[in-house]
Amino acid sequence: MAVTKISSSTGGTGGANATYTWSHTISAGSNRCLVVFTTHQTGSYTTGITFNGDALTNINTANNEFNHISAWYLINPDEGTHDIVVTAVKIDGYKSALAIDFTGVNQSDAIGANNTAASTGATITPENASSYLLSAICAQSTYDITASTNCTLISYFNRSATNNQRCSGGYNNSHTTSAITLYWTVNGGYSYPATTSIELLPAAAAGPANLKTYNTNAKANIKTINTNLIANCKSLNTNI
Repeated sequence: MAVTKISSSTGGTGGANATYTWSHTISAGSNRCLVVFTTHQTGSYTTGITFNGDALTNINTANNEFNHISAWYLINPDEGTHDIVVTAVKIDGYKSALAIDFTGVNQSDAIGANNTAASTGATITPENASSYLLSAICAQSTYDITASTNCTLISYFNRSATNNQRCSGGYNNSHTTSAITLYWTVNGGYSYPATTSIELLPAAAAGPANLKTYNTNAKANIKTINTNLIANCKSLNTNI
């Protein structure tokens, strides 16, 4: 089953707020997964995230001077529109987040390879050629951070353009198990990039297409055998 991106949303806050909230909608679909990237400045960092009250699990975290980024996920998030609540420590500084939901994700082993870097690209070696690769970056940049080699933009999630904090999230669907770096381009400013890359593993493929037919035929054969057996027993009892 292919991993498919369904939707994305952004949230964030500036100043002295220990938590921030925004709504995100999960559509109906099989093997759902929610991924959230959070970014912070000036030593603040995320301590927890919930979606409709369910806690997300941290995947990894990267720091570089002023910038902090982390990746989180939740398997089988509730359908419908619900709040994402991010809790942080060191409440000053700007905070921003990007949420992305998917279908077709392995429900027992969702996250494969993952890595972080204090640079404009984090390298991972995917475990599965059918996986969906994600990357996000936070840096001090005068203009938007644009997707570069091996990376396609999903969304910007800038929270402080006036303070030159820029954040971007993207993906790669090249279907490889070779080492790959999802690169970003910081356009001006004094940079200090913090980057994360993760692999979303696909759900197991469905069974053979003829399995239903096989089961139907097996049931029909068993019914025939049972009918014949009953008839034989009846005949035997009559003869006796």
